[in-house]
Amino acid sequence: MKTVKGYPLLLGYIGIFLILTGIINLIPLVMLIAFPEESVFALNFIIPGVSSIIIGYLLTLIIRHKEKSRFERFEDSFFLTVMWSLSILVCSVPFLLAGYDFLQSLFESTSGLSTTGSTVFSAHELPYIYIFFRSVLLFFGGVGLVLVITSTVSDRYGMRLYTAEGHNDKLMSNLAKSARLILTIYAGYILFGTIAFILLDMPWFDALNHSIAAVATGGFSTENLSIGHYDSFLIELVAIILMLLGATSFLIHMYLFKGVLKKVFKHGELYLMIGLVVIFTTIMTFNLYENQALIDPYGHHDIWHYLRHSVFTLVSAITTTGLQTVENFHGFTSFSLIMVASLMVVGGQLGSTAGALKQGRVVLALQSSYWFIRDKMSHSRTIRTNFMLRNGEYEQVDDVEIRHNYAFIIIYLMILMLGSFIIMSFGHSFEDALFEFASALGGVGFSTGIMHYQAPWQVLSTGIAGMFIGRLEFTVIIIAIFKLFFDITKKDVR
Repeated sequence: MKTVKGYPLLLGYIGIFLILTGIINLIPLVMLIAFPEESVFALNFIIPGVSSIIIGYLLTLIIRHKEKSRFERFEDSFFLTVMWSLSILVCSVPFLLAGYDFLQSLFESTSGLSTTGSTVFSAHELPYIYIFFRSVLLFFGGVGLVLVITSTVSDRYGMRLYTAEGHNDKLMSNLAKSARLILTIYAGYILFGTIAFILLDMPWFDALNHSIAAVATGGFSTENLSIGHYDSFLIELVAIILMLLGATSFLIHMYLFKGVLKKVFKHGELYLMIGLVVIFTTIMTFNLYENQALIDPYGHHDIWHYLRHSVFTLVSAITTTGLQTVENFHGFTSFSLIMVASLMVVGGQLGSTAGALKQGRVVLALQSSYWFIRDKMSHSRTIRTNFMLRNGEYEQVDDVEIRHNYAFIIIYLMILMLGSFIIMSFGHSFEDALFEFASALGGVGFSTGIMHYQAPWQVLSTGIAGMFIGRLEFTVIIIAIFKLFFDITKKDVR
C-alpha cells in the first residue's frame, strides 16, 4: 500500500477539516424551522457550506485507502495554522454574502472561532440565523476543531495535533473516547445553562445563545447590553457558574463527575483564580463605590450594586468570556480598567475553553520565582527537587519547563505591548489601547469602543491578528512560518 507523507498528507487532512467547516456553515439552517421568514439568507450559508464540503472531499481522495505517514518535524504546527486560517476564511463568507465588507466579516469570523466574542455589529440588526451562526462558531472554536474530528475519527498520530492545538486534557487512554467525553461534558453544561436561563424567564433563543457563549467563554450576546439587558441577579449567577465551568480544565470536570473531590480541590490553578477574584473584587468594589458619581449617573449609591457588577465583570474577565452587566467601560476609573485588563491577561485554566496566558503558566511563574529566591538563600550545596500541584497530584518541574514558561510569558507580554502601541498610534489612551488589545489577545471580547463597525482598517486588522495569535498560541504560528521558509529555501533546521 502506498504511503502518503509531506504536503500531500497535509492536503488530505486539510480536506477533512474543510468538510467540517462546510458542516459548520450549514448548521445555522436549522434555525429556519423556528424563523422560516429568514429563508432568504439560506443561500448565504449553503454556498460556502456545500463548496467547502465538495473541495474538502476532493482533497481527501489524496489520502483515501492509503497508508498515512507520521507528521514530520513542524508539519503539525504548519497544518494547524493553515487549517484555522481556512476555517476562518470560509466562515466569513456568510457575512460577506450578507453585504458586509471583507474586513468586518473576517473580524466577526475570527472573533467567533477564537471564542473572543468581540463584535463590530449590533445584535439587534443581525438576523436570528446570523446570531445563532456566531454561537455555532463559539461552540466549535471553544472545544477546538481538532477535538471535534478526533471524536469521530481515531488517528494514531492525532495526539500531536491535539496537543499542538493547546489541549492537555486527554482524559482517557483512547484519544477519540477522550474527545467524545469532553464534547459530552461541554454539551451537557450548555443544556443545563439553557434550561436554567429559560426557567428564569429568558426567551429560549436568548437562553441557548447565552449558554453557549458562557460555556465557550465567548462574549457574543443576543442583546446589545449583553447580560445586563435582563437586570436579573439570578441570571447573572447562572452565567457566572457557566463561565467558571468553561474556564476550568476538563480533567477537573472528569474528577468532579467521578466524585474524586480530593483531586478537584488539589489544583493550584483553582486557588489562584479564587484568590485573584476575591482580592480584585474587594478592591474594585470600593474603588467604584468611592467614584460612584463618575461611573453611575443613574443614582445607584449602595455598595451592593458595585459588588454585583464587580464580581460579574472580573469573573467574565478572568474566564475570558466577555459577557457584561454594564453598558460600557467608559465610566470606569483607569485603576479599575487596569485591574480588569490584568485578569484578562491571566485568563482561565490550561485544558479549558478559556484563553490568554492561562492560570497554570502564572502559577508556575510565581512558584519558580519563589524557588529562585529560596535557592539563593540556601546553602550552595543544597539540592532540591521542585514540585507543583496539578490536577490533584504533585508533579515534578524541571528547569527546561521553567525556562519555556518564562519565555512564553515574555513573548506574550511583548505582543501585548506591540498591539497596544499600534492602537495607541490612532489617538487612543494607553489604558484604553491596553484594555482593547488585552481583550483581543486573550480572547475576551470586552471593548472600550475602539473596535467598531467604522474603525480604521489598521485597528481592525490588529484586533484580528491578536485574536488569531491568542487562539493558536503564537509558538504554533511562528513554527509554521519557519517550516514554510525552510521548505522554500531548502534549508534544514536543527
